[in-house]
Parts: sequence; C-alpha cells; structure tokens
Amino acid sequence: MLIHSFKKRALQLTQRLDHSVPDPERSASINQKASAELAALSAKLFWHIPDKSLSTFERLERLGRATNESTPDLAQLQPATKKLANLKARIDELVPGDASHEKKLDILLAQLDQKVGNSQASFLTTDKLELLGDPRARIAPEVKGVKGARKKNKK
Repeated sequence: MLIHSFKKRALQLTQRLDHSVPDPERSASINQKASAELAALSAKLFWHIPDKSLSTFERLERLGRATNESTPDLAQLQPATKKLANLKARIDELVPGDASHEKKLDILLAQLDQKVGNSQASFLTTDKLELLGDPRARIAPEVKGVKGARKKNKK
C-alpha cells in the first residue's frame, strides 16, 4: 500500500512540476493529451529515479546508460557545482541584491503571495502560479485552478 501511495504522490508531483505550457498553435485537446503523456512519462522516470535534484531529461539521460548505442547528451550530465552556479545566477537575475539565495527565494514567494492576494495565499505554489499565468511569456492564467486549487497542509 505504501508503494502505491508513493507512486500516486510521485505522479501528482511530476504532473505539477512538469506541467506543460500550452502550444497556442495546437488545439486544447492536443495540448491536454501532450500534457498527460508528459506527466505519465515524467512520473515513470521519477518512480525509477526519484532524485529530486534531477529534471525529467536528466533522469532519462541517466537511464540512457542502459544502452550501448547512444551518445550521452552532455547538457544533461552537468555536475552539481555547475547546476548550482546556474541556479544561483538565475536567482540573482530575478532578485538582485546581497541577500542569501534562500532569502531571495523567500522574497519571490512573498511577491507571489502579494500578486495572488490573501484569499489564495494558502494555495499550493504551483496553483498560485497557474492562477497568474506568465505574462512575460504570453501564457494565460489557468482559470480551472481557481475552483480546484489545493491548499497547503497546516503543519
């Protein structure tokens, strides 16, 4: 039963983390089908390679070691030091200043809470992001997230 619960949670997690951006040149049904297939493949990879620090593509690249006929995608095999440097550089772009990187993430989360307002402040971060969309990339908000948004568990 514990394995089934873990598998279900992994599927939910990867569905949220790998939520695909809709392709405006495709129909809603094609976008939904692609999103569902992406979630299923991502969940399977997460189930077998549950390292939270890896992206779906990094998990696939590690699994690719099982075949002798492939060439490694070196972009997916970056050491932690390079991934960390890239992550910190992007955080610094988003929140300039001398605060620690963890504090800068807290600043971004607080800005997100301000944007969604008090009534949605208890929603999961992924639901808040879907409510906003991404005007920078011309991604419309997901209206369905307003009714079905999940709230954070109180600790």
